[in-house]
Amino acid sequence: MAFLDESGSHEYKTLRERTKKVGNRYFVPLEGSNLSSLTLIFVLVKLSDYINKVIPSIIQWKYKTFKYGESVILHFADMKSHKNGFEKIDTPEKLEHVVSSFAEVISKLPIEFIVLSIDKVEMLNKYSRPAHPYLFASEIFLQRMGYIVEQHKIPKIRVLFESRNKGADTILKKRWVESIKNPSNKNYNIEDLKKAQKAEWHFHRASKQKNIIGLQIADMFATALARKSEEYFYNKVSRSPFKKSLDILYKCATGKIANKYEGNHVFFPKK
Repeated sequence: MAFLDESGSHEYKTLRERTKKVGNRYFVPLEGSNLSSLTLIFVLVKLSDYINKVIPSIIQWKYKTFKYGESVILHFADMKSHKNGFEKIDTPEKLEHVVSSFAEVISKLPIEFIVLSIDKVEMLNKYSRPAHPYLFASEIFLQRMGYIVEQHKIPKIRVLFESRNKGADTILKKRWVESIKNPSNKNYNIEDLKKAQKAEWHFHRASKQKNIIGLQIADMFATALARKSEEYFYNKVSRSPFKKSLDILYKCATGKIANKYEGNHVFFPKK
């Protein structure tokens, strides 16, 4: 199974409108930095491990940590805002404590991550017709999954992603199917992509309100990974009061990176 979450924007239109341009070159906007890049995290786990190990461990941790136990839906943005069940996490120190215990649980679970970050500003500067960032990232994911599919002889893969609206969900599912059948990205190993094509793929959308543990795990790490991508792409130094919590999550994530490829976190374009 693969649970997908993201941080950042899918498209270029708003970025073009809000980004300073000098000559033919775009620059990172001072405001709305989430427009500049897109980070996707895929949480990978065997179905049997998800049912027997991941779900019970996270539910047990929820009951130990929160008043409302299992009913609490993990959402990092809500934790920072101390709302929707996280009212008592009203200081950065309390958040750090919760995040540390969460990371400890995750570190012991049989899950792996594939993480991809796209610098959309540099994509505009480097290519006259840049690939759609979500489609581009999905193809890199599929190529990397090829190695895993072959190594573990995986016949079927379910991909769950967070629902937005029916129209957007239909487009995203269509793009996934197109990426498998007719890939356009030749920047990575095409042989690995062919290996991924051998598996049977199923794509499902789901709301966070459905309390799906896999999506919640992905959400908890997406922001930390996106902040790290901004440091890499734009040399930004985080001044967030939640920096310690984000660093804890990022360190935990790097210990869960999957497969043979070099690097803990795939950045594109590379510097």
